[in-house]
Amino acid sequence: MATFTDLNTLKLVDLVVADYSPIGISFNENLNIALNDKVCTVQSQEIDDEIDIGEKMRQRAKNSYGIKSFKENANLLSDNKSELEIKFLWKWLEISKANEHTYFEKFSGVKSILATQPPENLTDDFNKIKREYIFKLCGWFNWSETVTKLESQGEYERAACIAMFNNGFERAIEILKNASKQTNSNEYLALTLSLMINRKGLSNKESVRVLDKISNPYLKALFAYQNDSDYNYYYSIYNDQSIKLQDRVCMAMSILSNEKLDQCIKTFTNNFVRDGNLHGILLTGLNVDCIDLFRFYINRTSDVQTAAVAIINSNCAQTLANKYVNVWIESYKNLLDAWMLWEQRAHFDIKIGMPQDPKVFVRCLSCGNNFSTRIRRQFPNNGMTCQQCQRPSLRCSVCQLYMTVDPPKSAFLGITNKMTYWFLFCQKCSHGGHLGHLESWFRTNPECPVMSCNCQCYVTEDFYEEIF
Repeated sequence: MATFTDLNTLKLVDLVVADYSPIGISFNENLNIALNDKVCTVQSQEIDDEIDIGEKMRQRAKNSYGIKSFKENANLLSDNKSELEIKFLWKWLEISKANEHTYFEKFSGVKSILATQPPENLTDDFNKIKREYIFKLCGWFNWSETVTKLESQGEYERAACIAMFNNGFERAIEILKNASKQTNSNEYLALTLSLMINRKGLSNKESVRVLDKISNPYLKALFAYQNDSDYNYYYSIYNDQSIKLQDRVCMAMSILSNEKLDQCIKTFTNNFVRDGNLHGILLTGLNVDCIDLFRFYINRTSDVQTAAVAIINSNCAQTLANKYVNVWIESYKNLLDAWMLWEQRAHFDIKIGMPQDPKVFVRCLSCGNNFSTRIRRQFPNNGMTCQQCQRPSLRCSVCQLYMTVDPPKSAFLGITNKMTYWFLFCQKCSHGGHLGHLESWFRTNPECPVMSCNCQCYVTEDFYEEIF
């Protein structure tokens, strides 16, 4: 609970007050916020200890998040409420990839599938093809397998509801019977079962009273679906937000005409996009509609990482050319650079089809500046100097020649392997030399080649055993 006290009565630790602001903040066992002569204290147990989104993104990036397969990306996420929608995103992309269809674009959402025009010379019912494809994306196509899996996971109400909407009345009854045996809510499920069996004998008034007593949204939808087509609970079946979106879409497809279904899906899409809820990827897919979805999601969570690594899988040129998408991709590249995750950055560039040209620089040990390979001051022995501090490049501690990108051929007569005249440095004493020369030196010597240095640059447990 937050309380206000006088500033003089509270001992603050390292109270930070900016010259231009009357606000000061400190944190010991509590969070203390000072405003002029008053201090607001928030007890630490009230402060959300969830990891900062920046740290979350960094940890995910270290685990190659977004670079791996869709399934592996989903497995990197926890079951925390804040990450469930992201996990749904990756799982849906995996399902969509596994169910690609020749008539629809890759990673199409429900909205674009319904808007797709039939191909020329198609003799099959295209509306039926759309329905089957959407059912596959929502997990309703092989509904018997779906309800069996849900039943084994204890989701009896959802399993029975899906069975009922797919005209599996007997299967729904069986699921409810099994649920009454496996759970403690025997009376509730038995009552529901009894009402299902006697549903035809109920009037609309009686049905309304029954529905008001049922709290579970799936059982309510299951019961309401069996009533007359003009029953006023139809509207609330597919608009109940406690029912999962994929089930709401399939329920609406089972109830509404094509015209009303299009309007319903548009309403769903607008609501999920406005809320920045990533479950809406089912509706938008990875086409142009998903840009606003990710934009509102970033505004809500600041998670630019998920937006960048997900949207690069789109096959829609208009989506990838969008200015927001380019900003997200560049922002994530900058984050990877700031975190010094070079390998992940390289893989990310490859994934988006924009691999960078490899760049290798010789860095000045004195000032840290990169040596220029185009404008340089040459020494007689082919060395080069730093353009910033004017000091020459380092010498090889074995052959005493300056180490450059283009060493003299005389130093490596008869050697064709270019890696031999590459160079490396000891991480302890900073002395170094050409790889080939150092390899020869350390075959018989554990210490640094520099006379005044006693650093044992190359020592292993069996070094002296190998020598002697």
